[in-house]
Amino acid sequence: MAGKYAPFTNILDKTNRRYLYKAVPTPSDDDECFICLRKFGTRDSPDDYEPPCEPIKLVGCGHIVGKQCFEQYRRRTSDVDLCLTCRQNLATVEVPPSQTRYCQVLRWVGQCARLHESDTVQPKNRLFLALLKGSQLTGWEMLACMFDMLGFQILGPVITLTLAVLCLALSEIAKLYVEPVTIAVMGSPLAQELATLIQFVVGNLQVTYPFYGPSLQKPGYGVWLLVAGLNVFCFVVWTEVARLCWLFHRAAFVLSCILGIVGCVFFVLGTMFAVLVTLVALYANRRAQNGECVKEYNTLSSSSS
Repeated sequence: MAGKYAPFTNILDKTNRRYLYKAVPTPSDDDECFICLRKFGTRDSPDDYEPPCEPIKLVGCGHIVGKQCFEQYRRRTSDVDLCLTCRQNLATVEVPPSQTRYCQVLRWVGQCARLHESDTVQPKNRLFLALLKGSQLTGWEMLACMFDMLGFQILGPVITLTLAVLCLALSEIAKLYVEPVTIAVMGSPLAQELATLIQFVVGNLQVTYPFYGPSLQKPGYGVWLLVAGLNVFCFVVWTEVARLCWLFHRAAFVLSCILGIVGCVFFVLGTMFAVLVTLVALYANRRAQNGECVKEYNTLSSSSS
């Protein structure tokens, strides 16, 4: 059962890849779409409201297919660019990094975070559908791209992890997001949710590191990311334990309050410590750079004299 769910698999795959095709202005009378099996440019009956198939010739194999039918097929099969007849790879156009599954999910999560404040039925339904679709694709790249554009290349992973986990853990979004991807290998809801949260945090760190690895090699940033990530994870675990204690054992109200307070305190103190370590490392690095500049200046001065 555990192998059925793969929340962090293929999250960097490109979506909405544009495939290359050529228009077929005048198809022959014998040509038909091999997906819907309808003649091109015709309707099944006068009462048929579906638009007729627009014929296109796929670049790579040369088969003729209906454009709308083929696009629907690609969306249902996660943008697989294969001809249905010969299973040959089709020619595609490269898309920007913002069109990965990772980016799409963060767009949905950002919309859901805003919609979550509404009390009307329609936004709640949109929230559920967006989270359900996002949990099937998974990933956290869009917020990283947004921080790139805003200039927060260093703080991106920390802020991404903090905001996303807190948003999921401290609201109804957690319940809606966790349920579709819960790993059903253990019986208790607590074990299921904690297993999903562990995969969520580890997967986020694994995905964000390639984007920010070079920057994190600088002194202090790696410590900041590590400590902040551990703080967020521990805070989420404590919060989830407190929430579940309250849901399933209402008599443990005092325990849930203590756990929640401990989680908040640990998160705040740990993050302050990470910031302090980073500032000290930056100061030491700046002093070291200044010392090297002074040595180089003295060396040049002595050689010129």
